[in-house]
Amino acid sequence: ILAFKHALSKHVHEVYLTDQKVSTCEKAFADYKRMMKIEFGIDIDECVFDRDTSFNAEFCKFLRSIFVHPDTSGAEDHDQLGPIETYWDVWYTNTCAARLHAGLDETYWKFASEMFNHAYNRLPHEGNDGSISPMEWLTYCEPDCTHLRVPFAPCHVVQPKKKQTNGRCRAEEGIFCGYPKDTNDGVYTTYFGDTKSTQDSRHCVMDEWHGLRQECTAEQQAERDTALQKCIDELEVRCNPVTPAAKQRLTPFVRRTIESKKSFCA
Repeated sequence: ILAFKHALSKHVHEVYLTDQKVSTCEKAFADYKRMMKIEFGIDIDECVFDRDTSFNAEFCKFLRSIFVHPDTSGAEDHDQLGPIETYWDVWYTNTCAARLHAGLDETYWKFASEMFNHAYNRLPHEGNDGSISPMEWLTYCEPDCTHLRVPFAPCHVVQPKKKQTNGRCRAEEGIFCGYPKDTNDGVYTTYFGDTKSTQDSRHCVMDEWHGLRQECTAEQQAERDTALQKCIDELEVRCNPVTPAAKQRLTPFVRRTIESKKSFCA
């Protein structure tokens, strides 16, 4: 994993690599620089970093070729590289906490890291004036955090039409594992362990109380299970077209659900 931290806003961009070659890091930095310019209008003109001597020399040459000033003084100045070291401490704590809370092993670390990074950039940061979030510093708009969900919560997502069962799109259970890039808020990535595949969709219902079952009484859990199943049934109805004849056979509650114009995403 390679992280770039914007010093002024505290925004962190993570890149997941399969090797540590200089050429791979060069491509990752070029993509990051382009992303900051396109999304936030920020022109990166200086990069503070430190690796081994051979890496530094080659990477400095690359930075100058794209008009970025390289600064490797961080090796002797903790105040410069300290912020990114602090980020790794917070990163490690949060990724481990997300996995342990869900009872998952180390192979899920990348999912946990992506979810943490998404939330980190949108939550208040004490290093900014007024403790505003990195995204608010960059966009001048307070981010809407109502779409944030409990990491690795069981997620029931409606399947696409090509996976219809008896002509209907059913909701299958997976685990919530991230927020897909380049989409609006409210779209989620679900991981299915049996097929080792993921699906991006906003048509889903999550059981965010799943990790707190031991804190509930049997009556409370039965009530929550009933409410969850009701939400799943409602979701399936909304995502499946119903003919007028079939509509007359539905219960009044389900019929009102179909006729409602309000969008649904739990």
